[in-house]
Amino acid sequence: MSSLGKVFLLAMCVRGRSLQGKSVGILGGGIAGLSCALALEERGIECLVYDTGKRGVGGRASSRDLQGQAVDHAVQFVTATQGSSFEALLARAQEDGQVQLWDGSRVGTVDADGFFQPDGLRRYIGSNELGMQGLVNHLRQNLKHGPVTDTWVSPSNGLRFEGSEERPQWGVYVNNKRFRQHDIIVIAHNGKCADRITSKTPAKQINRLLRVNFDNKLPPPGATRYPKMTLNAIYSVVVTVPTGFFPADFDGAFMQSANVSWIGCNSRKYERGSGDQGVEVWTLLSTPAFAKEHKMPQEFIEGTPTEALVVETLVGDVLETFRRRRGGDDEAFIDKILFSKVQLWGAGVPINRWAAEDGNPFLFDAAHGIGVVGDWLCKPSVEGAFLSGSDFGAWLSESSAEASAGLRGSFIPAGGAAGIGDVCDAPMAPEQIYMSEKEFEVVQRGRGGRGQRGGRGKGGRGGRGGRGGGRRPRPAN
Repeated sequence: MSSLGKVFLLAMCVRGRSLQGKSVGILGGGIAGLSCALALEERGIECLVYDTGKRGVGGRASSRDLQGQAVDHAVQFVTATQGSSFEALLARAQEDGQVQLWDGSRVGTVDADGFFQPDGLRRYIGSNELGMQGLVNHLRQNLKHGPVTDTWVSPSNGLRFEGSEERPQWGVYVNNKRFRQHDIIVIAHNGKCADRITSKTPAKQINRLLRVNFDNKLPPPGATRYPKMTLNAIYSVVVTVPTGFFPADFDGAFMQSANVSWIGCNSRKYERGSGDQGVEVWTLLSTPAFAKEHKMPQEFIEGTPTEALVVETLVGDVLETFRRRRGGDDEAFIDKILFSKVQLWGAGVPINRWAAEDGNPFLFDAAHGIGVVGDWLCKPSVEGAFLSGSDFGAWLSESSAEASAGLRGSFIPAGGAAGIGDVCDAPMAPEQIYMSEKEFEVVQRGRGGRGQRGGRGKGGRGGRGGRGGGRRPRPAN
C-alpha cells in the first residue's frame, strides 16, 4: 500500500472512532427516531430515545386495541421502494410475524358512484394482534436501550445548549431538572413543539427550517420570501358498526369525496377480534380541507357539536356514495353506530418537503451538534421517515459529526391527492397543491400579514378524543 493510502486508511480509522464514548439524545419515538437509534446502535454509538407517548412509541404508526381488535387510527399501511433498505426491514419484520402483506385485490379506490376498483399494489400492514404497532415493536425490540416514554421534554426549556462550538453539549430537562446530558441531540418530530424547543438555542439554521405553517395548500410560488414546512390536518374517526353497514367487496379504499379521503376495515384487515361478533371496526380519514374547516384543539373536541358533526359527516358521506351504487332512499344511520372515537391530527402530514442541495434526507449543524430527521426531509410516508433516520445514523457515524449537512436547499411540493402522504394514491392537481391568489390573500388577512405559527397543542401528544370519551361498544342485535 502506498504512503498516501496508509494515511487515508489511518484517517478513516480515527474518524470511525471519534464518536465512540459520546452520547446521542433523540427527541421523538416515531419511525424516524427509532430507525435513527437503531442505525447508531448498530455502529456502537450510545443513544437514548425520548417520547411523550403513554401507551408506547410509534407516533402516527402506533395502533390501539378495541376489545381485542387491533385498530390503526393513523397510518393505514406502508409501501416500500423495491430494493430499498426499508423493503429489507419489512422482510425481516414479516419473518418475525410483525408485518404481513395486504391482499391487493381488496384494496384500491371507490369512485364517486360507489364502485370499488382494486389497484393490486404491494402494501404491508401490521400483525393481526397489534396492527401497525407490530412494525413499531419490531424496531423497538431490536434496540439495546429502550426508549424513555411518557416523558415530556418541555418546548419552553426542556432542551438547553450547555457547551460551545468547540465541544457541543445538550442538556435534556424534565420537570425543570436535568435528566441527561448528550454530546449530540436529534430532533425527530416536527410541528410547533420542534420549532419552539429549538427557538432559544444558538442553532438558528436548524430552527429556521423547523418553523412551520399549518394549512392544506401551499402559498402560490414566489408569494413568500421564506417558504416553510407546511403540515395539513386530518380527522381520524374510528367507528364500530354492525357487519354489513358498509359494503363487503373491499377492505380499504381511497374515496373520491370532498370530506373523506380513506376508509378501511380493521376487522377484515386483521382477522381476529370483532369480525366474528357481528360487528366491524372501521377507520375513516378526512380530507385535509374538511379538517381545516372544522379544526379545533384536540383536548376540547370531546362532547362538542364539532365531534358529532365530524362523525355524522364522514360516515354520512361514505353511505351516500354507496347509496348511489345501489339506489334507495336515505336512511337514518347515526343510531346504528355502536361506538365512535374522534382524533384530530392537527400537525398531520407534510404537504411539502425539504430538498437539500447535497441530497441528504436529514439536517445536521456540526457547530452545535444538532440534527433533524423526519419524513418531511425525504418523502411524507413511513418509508420516508425510516430512510431519514437510518441514513442519518449511518452518516453521523461515518462523518464523525465533523461536517454540517442538508442545511442548504428548498421546499418542494410532496404527497398525493388524498392528503395522507406519499402513499401511491393519485397525484395532486395544481389546484390541490397551491392556493389561488384570492385564497392566499384571505389567509394573509387572517394572519395579519405574518407567517402562521400555529400549534400542535395537546392533540400532538395523542389527546383524548372520542364520543363522550368513546362510546362503549354494545353487542349487535
